[in-house]
Amino acid sequence: MPSATVSACAYKGYAEYWSATVDGTETPDVAWVYRDPQNDAVPVKGLIGFFDERLDVTLDGQRQERPVTPWS
Repeated sequence: MPSATVSACAYKGYAEYWSATVDGTETPDVAWVYRDPQNDAVPVKGLIGFFDERLDVTLDGQRQERPVTPWS
């Protein structure tokens, strides 16, 4: 579901954030999208990025460790 969070980058433009609810637990601002990206970021227009720090990621059947970053 859309979040009220928006961030701005002088290079890429404005990002809108999304939250997700799974099994009754909400994870706020887990994903973002650039609807009108600027400069060399145009190829990501409309694509959704996810914070690996806030999700359980499984790759080739192996659960990945969550990275520890400022966005954790």
